[in-house]
Amino acid sequence: MSRFLLPVVAWLCCTLLASAAPQPAPQDGAAASAADSAVSLQRVSTAVPWPRGIVWHEGKLLVLARGVHRSAGGPNPEIADQGGTIFELDPTVFEPVVAGQAPGEAVRANGRVLVRPSEPPFKLWDRIAPAIRDTLTDRPYAGLVKDPVSRSLFVLAFSGIDTAETPYMRKNATDAVHRYDMRSGLWHVVENHDQTAVPAEKLGQWIGNETYPHHDPGANPPPHGLANGPCGGWVVGRYLYVTAKDNSALIQYDLAELQRSGATGPPPARFIFNRSGPHDDPFLQTRDHGNMYVEGACAVTAHEGMLYVAFRTTSQVVRFPIDSDGDVVQPIVAEYLAQFDPYEKQGEGYSRSADIFDMRTDSRGNLYVSCNGQGTIGRRDADAVGVLNARKGTT
Repeated sequence: MSRFLLPVVAWLCCTLLASAAPQPAPQDGAAASAADSAVSLQRVSTAVPWPRGIVWHEGKLLVLARGVHRSAGGPNPEIADQGGTIFELDPTVFEPVVAGQAPGEAVRANGRVLVRPSEPPFKLWDRIAPAIRDTLTDRPYAGLVKDPVSRSLFVLAFSGIDTAETPYMRKNATDAVHRYDMRSGLWHVVENHDQTAVPAEKLGQWIGNETYPHHDPGANPPPHGLANGPCGGWVVGRYLYVTAKDNSALIQYDLAELQRSGATGPPPARFIFNRSGPHDDPFLQTRDHGNMYVEGACAVTAHEGMLYVAFRTTSQVVRFPIDSDGDVVQPIVAEYLAQFDPYEKQGEGYSRSADIFDMRTDSRGNLYVSCNGQGTIGRRDADAVGVLNARKGTT
């Protein structure tokens, strides 16, 4: 199911945002009344191939082209999927979704290229190079984050290819976070990995998690290689937070100098938490539930002095306090908020997990969690007390 959900998620975000906003007259001859558009699903664009990240910017929607999804077996030389390209969409262009009716011309054309990836800092896939080259690229691109203070867009590169044979997921050695400065129109590196750390005989084959991180951040200057599988991000005050699924980490980047002076170098970075012990050891201290085992940090957001983090594999959501600058209050003691479908291992894969992809709050503090494995979006009310049992079939 996941191979189909990613384009739908970004497309659905566009359509829901259009439905919630004041509605202009329908475009491209669509015959829908204002009353109908308030309750119906609207199509905004079909112009972005494999859309993933989406942010508002100056009245427009900026959408990231993810590149061909991993479950398709990796880059296809016959498909120009524009992975890493950021498109600008006009949210006032939309039409109602009608079963069996093809998208109109205005919707099909609603998306201009705002910026393309450049190498460096990207490690781009060369469509005319041998297939082994996809091991050395930082695709697919799993998220788009905006910092309004520094006018920066951050692209999260969660690299790897799903394969038909065991071990089914081949990691690339190039996970990265890139930054596009809208003031200068230039790309900069925030974090990347050194693919030269991978033995030559492993290129094009299985690359394991043992290659992360590539150097000690305490002894080396940035850019670091802290994020193994960056897939979620959020800016709070002077800090960018990134979740890394494959080392179950939350990483903090200090944007203070970038916001103040327009510095172009990689920002200082540190782990807030990460997988540091044996695989089965719990490593997150919670307020009312002791040490809790968590795995697969996947999404992060913030609301009124609290930072929320979701875990894709073990399907939990927690939060902890942050100060007025956006820094996490020490020592870290999490509040356990919700439990979706638990991880159940079966053979080489897993048979059950909520497979959380994303998470947001509304202005009241209600929390919304999108779950690929369940095919649902769950909500925890702002005034809820205790842990929400959101396992499938229980709510």
